[in-house]
Amino acid sequence: CALPTAKDDKSGDPEPFDDVPAGNVSDTQVGVVTKIVGAPALLGRDAEGLYCMTHTCTHEGCALSVKSGGGSLRCPCHGATFDANGTRTGGPAHANLTHFAVEVDAKGNVTAHGGTVVDAAVRVKV
Repeated sequence: CALPTAKDDKSGDPEPFDDVPAGNVSDTQVGVVTKIVGAPALLGRDAEGLYCMTHTCTHEGCALSVKSGGGSLRCPCHGATFDANGTRTGGPAHANLTHFAVEVDAKGNVTAHGGTVVDAAVRVKV
């Protein structure tokens, strides 16, 4: 991998992170995935709500790029692709992306919980 990787061992496992602020729900748009500043993770929003997933490619651990429009992901190292929910759509990646818990407080502030893995279908209604 000539491009920067998410971590040095290139295993494809998600890079660990603690609880991090992920902006405000008012700044999110349905159908768009954005990078969470300060974490190896992405925040997405669909018709069902908010979700968080790793931005570490499951092939060799490179950091994924959000394609124009924010609706899909691509690995710049070897070309693996994922849809907006982290489902693998093209190789050489071998697995879907890992999802993490998300919390929204009364003021709409979003927190991503990197230590809590959840099913890819889990959403926080907003």
